[in-house]
Amino acid sequence: MNDIGRAIQTLRKRKNLTQSDLAGELNVSGQAVSKWENNLSQPDLDTMQRIMQIFGVTWEEFRALCEGNEEKLAQAEEQTAKQNAEVAASAAMQAAARAGEAAAEIKAQPQLLGVCAYCGKALYREKEIGVKTPKTVCVSCAAHAKQKIKGEKAEKSKSFRNAMIIPAIIVGILALIAVIIGLTGEAGATALVYIPLAVLIWLPIPQIFWEEDPVDWVFETICCKTIRMPGVIFELDIDGILWAIAVKCLLSVLSVLLGVMLFLLGYIICMVLAPFSFVPALISAKKEVAAAGVINDDTIVSELNRENGRR
Repeated sequence: MNDIGRAIQTLRKRKNLTQSDLAGELNVSGQAVSKWENNLSQPDLDTMQRIMQIFGVTWEEFRALCEGNEEKLAQAEEQTAKQNAEVAASAAMQAAARAGEAAAEIKAQPQLLGVCAYCGKALYREKEIGVKTPKTVCVSCAAHAKQKIKGEKAEKSKSFRNAMIIPAIIVGILALIAVIIGLTGEAGATALVYIPLAVLIWLPIPQIFWEEDPVDWVFETICCKTIRMPGVIFELDIDGILWAIAVKCLLSVLSVLLGVMLFLLGYIICMVLAPFSFVPALISAKKEVAAAGVINDDTIVSELNRENGRR
């Protein structure tokens, strides 16, 4: 290299640095930089590498500058710029490719549509969702709720029919026996009165099982009324104890008799009301059974809430 000082000076001025600025970056004195530029001394190899790093030049570029070959330096700088541009373009292409791969990967991944409110299953496909509102429910939980609703409807329908059929069979058999006995006995044709009486006895029973007012209210209020007897005060000796036992037995018998009488009175009232309330009660009970079998989003969620003890 012919003129290292000239090359260092040229690079320093290109960066608008003073000798002191360059000396500060190289951790040397300003006099050392001045000696280099005047070719009174030369930096060591490590310092030279540091100088080229500071000014961003290669050995080839620095050598061309030392030889005063500006054209070669320009070519070297152009080649370096071209290589840097190629590196930058390659890096940009690689970054774009990675971004495209990431976007494709994200697109390929299924999107989370929701989480089942009851089993906690993550739902990624529309076909996995059984109910969207008022809560998100998976197909499995929705199918379970539908099965429960259908089972409850079948149970209600069975109870509805049994409340009419079973009591009717029992009362009908008893009425038939009473009519046969009456026709073969002294009662004669008057025994036929047992038939409408049997109908009156039967009419309140379905309404009681259906829990339809007013018959059910009268039955619970009067027929199911418990008769409580007062306590007994007695002396703590043999005679007092025997007397207390006797009184208790008598009160128990009286309580049962009063209970039976109250039951009969209440049931007679039910028999009077039943013919007038039977048709409305029948319609209401049938509507209740039909409503129990309705399957929609709200009933599915309500069934699951009830089963899980939620509000």
